[in-house]
Amino acid sequence: MKSGSLSLTLLAEQVPARGERYRIEANEAERRALAEELGLPEIGSLNAELEIRPLPDHSYNVYGTLEASIVQTDVVTLEPLPQTIAETIDLIAVSAEHEKPTTALGEDAPDIFSEGRIALGACVAEHLALGLDPYPRAAGVEFAGHIEDDSTADSPLAALAALKKKDGT
Repeated sequence: MKSGSLSLTLLAEQVPARGERYRIEANEAERRALAEELGLPEIGSLNAELEIRPLPDHSYNVYGTLEASIVQTDVVTLEPLPQTIAETIDLIAVSAEHEKPTTALGEDAPDIFSEGRIALGACVAEHLALGLDPYPRAAGVEFAGHIEDDSTADSPLAALAALKKKDGT
């Protein structure tokens, strides 16, 4: 993802010790650009409420929520499918200049920022992308009428077994 669609970037050194709250409300041009990046017909609205707090070792906790109204394409009917996305954002952003290698396999790797700039807009765009249904389908729409649905069709293994019987082996 290009991450240039939502351009809110802040300087890490300007985040107060008590933390700071940010509200992101994507304008029409940002929504249109992000919809194109994500292959969506439309993003009607996109809002995020975020709080960022400094942590030790040049890292920051970014926590909040995003809400969006989007339109995806139904994978069966190819009709527009309006949807609402609600995602929680909870991540640790670490300065690239101070990053320590993550050694534990089970841990989530932190998000990296560089040159002292934390890209909150890119964070929101990424979490929106993660919240999309990869196979959107309207309620009640069936994916039927395919060879997989034909119970009389022989499986490839059944066809091989028939050939084996025919050869007498």
